[in-house]
Amino acid sequence: MRICIVTPSEEFGASAGVRIRYDRLALAALELGHKISLQPITTFQDRGDFVHDVYIFAKTYTPNACVLALRMIQHGCRVGVDIFDDYFTQTADVRLLRFRQWAAEMAEIAQFFLCSTPRLAAAITPLLKAKPLGVISDPSEIIDQQFLDQVLRRNSAHLVAGGPLRIMWFGIGDNPFFPVGIRDLAAFGGLLQGFEGAQLRILTNARALTAAGLAALRRLPLPYSIEEWNPERERRELLDSHVCFLPVNNQPFSKVKSLNRAITALSAGCQVLSAGYPLYEDLGEFVYRSPQRLHDDLRTGSCLLRSETLGGFMSVVIAKANPFHGAAIMAAVIDKVAVPRAATAAATDKFEPDVAALHGSTPDGKLHKLVQRFNGYAVKGPTCQENWNCQLRLDVADGGRLRVFVIHALMEQVAQAYQENLVPHGMIKDLDFLEIRLDGTPLAPLAKGWALAENPTAIKEHAVAPRLSGDALTICETLFPGVAFVNNDRLAAAAPRRRASA
Repeated sequence: MRICIVTPSEEFGASAGVRIRYDRLALAALELGHKISLQPITTFQDRGDFVHDVYIFAKTYTPNACVLALRMIQHGCRVGVDIFDDYFTQTADVRLLRFRQWAAEMAEIAQFFLCSTPRLAAAITPLLKAKPLGVISDPSEIIDQQFLDQVLRRNSAHLVAGGPLRIMWFGIGDNPFFPVGIRDLAAFGGLLQGFEGAQLRILTNARALTAAGLAALRRLPLPYSIEEWNPERERRELLDSHVCFLPVNNQPFSKVKSLNRAITALSAGCQVLSAGYPLYEDLGEFVYRSPQRLHDDLRTGSCLLRSETLGGFMSVVIAKANPFHGAAIMAAVIDKVAVPRAATAAATDKFEPDVAALHGSTPDGKLHKLVQRFNGYAVKGPTCQENWNCQLRLDVADGGRLRVFVIHALMEQVAQAYQENLVPHGMIKDLDFLEIRLDGTPLAPLAKGWALAENPTAIKEHAVAPRLSGDALTICETLFPGVAFVNNDRLAAAAPRRRASA
């Protein structure tokens, strides 16, 4: 199989997450006869770009992903989603509405899902419409057991002889929605109080080093240095450190993260001290929870990970982070999905059923162009302030009455019950339109009271746009029952949908 991971950007392809997850899986997948490659979502220009057998979307939380996923399936490809962050289950956080809306739409479209931990699988399973789900742990790199044994012996001799202790913390230091990273280190840093004379090294992303983040670190009980993270520096610092401190807070986002950081640290010969939520409990005997026990073991040469226990550690890595196991799971989940039959002849550019992008109060020019490149069409919603050329328009007339216009080429897709309501209208911008009259139809109540959509203000956007967006989507879906509408209005997740009677 040719498997393509669809990424949000070229930069994401060079990130640590990709290196850890997909680069390692790709090497293992080759052994099974499968090829994994990466492609940014922005590079798909037409159906000629659909050259892989399988597409897996990763961190592409945009309506563009929904449009492409639909078209890929119609082209005969299998499509899935890989989830390794939980932005979906914190229902009290209004900032995450767009992620939940995206997950709901992709759950209808995608044919299978992957995720990184059993805890995450348990959290997201209710969202996935009973689609096949595979848990693929972040794989470990290949460990040179002989070299690791030498590092462990060297570290033990250094500390037993009274040499200075070097402690390390590394990772992404911030998140736009959750207090993690640097905040965790500062919150649990008091546990390092007993390691007098130790040096603390911090490797993180520059974006996390805000004034607030740096101020929080001043509470740490040890002298510390900070450097910007990169893969080479991480490897070098881990090999030069003796302990890796990995505190984890108790919020849902943090509780479903993978074992990767702890396994990476242990694989470089560091002892791991964890605090807070027991994220790394699956590594059992190789992770410290007591600072005092770690302090004592370091000076006596009896650490949890040492030459005598190295064989047990290798067994744990094989069980918990085996890239070959992960690649096999990926292939097995994909094989549960039947290969879609291409919906149309390869010689044509038409897809059925159709897809449309509904622009609301947050119109997206890239989505507007994408959906039309893939032979869908664009919808100007009543709250959209962009006057783009759209094939379907919901415009607000004087007095707040909604008028619906459709181009002649799409008139056959109008629901049979509304065919008699089509009347000529004329040109709007560069297109010739028909109007779909809603008077006396089940949609008539939803066509009233749209004055608030005119001349939008910040208050109207927050108070009114969600309801209007839901009503606009209901109108579109009723008039065009054979079309999959992708709603670009980020507030639509909060909109109460009023379904018109038949």
